Amino acid sequence: MIFRFCKQVLYTAIIVVILHIFVIVGFSYTQTVRDADMVVILGNTVNVDGTLSDRLKSRLNRAKEVYDAKRAQYVIVSGALGKEGHLEGDAMKSYLVQLGLPEDHVIVDNHGVNTNASAHNTKTIATEHGWTSAIVVSNYYHLLRSKIAFQNAGISEVYVTHPKFAELRDVYSLVREIPALWWYVFSR
Repeated sequence: MIFRFCKQVLYTAIIVVILHIFVIVGFSYTQTVRDADMVVILGNTVNVDGTLSDRLKSRLNRAKEVYDAKRAQYVIVSGALGKEGHLEGDAMKSYLVQLGLPEDHVIVDNHGVNTNASAHNTKTIATEHGWTSAIVVSNYYHLLRSKIAFQNAGISEVYVTHPKFAELRDVYSLVREIPALWWYVFSR
């Protein structure tokens, strides 16, 4: 009896996880980028030697594509001081400037310790400039939660996009995203 109950709970949990993954991935691949006031790139690992992780480079390269397509005139790079000892925002700006973005069109937020902080910091910057819309760039598994966070912070129009980048670590990231997503939904 107990074995059967445990088995049913396990199957139910697996189905719930799979359904969430379909929603998260489906959302990410059905989004359309529209013109906005700013592109916001969410930070990620800057390696100990100061080089950018492939994941972070892919986000920055995607943001450059969006910027080059004239979808927005300004870019906000949001990250924090990583355990590796580098300010993500500074490293991100340096990379974008090397790619040809004008230095005065890239705004650094080095206090984006998590998605929620990045959203609120972006809202502060947006208010200072009179901006109301954003294109958020992150990996596909992170976009639904990012959109919720930015809407909760008060950005009225939020569009999302992601690079064509995947790695084995995404399996962990997708599963981790499920409780994080619900936390953001209920923390309004």
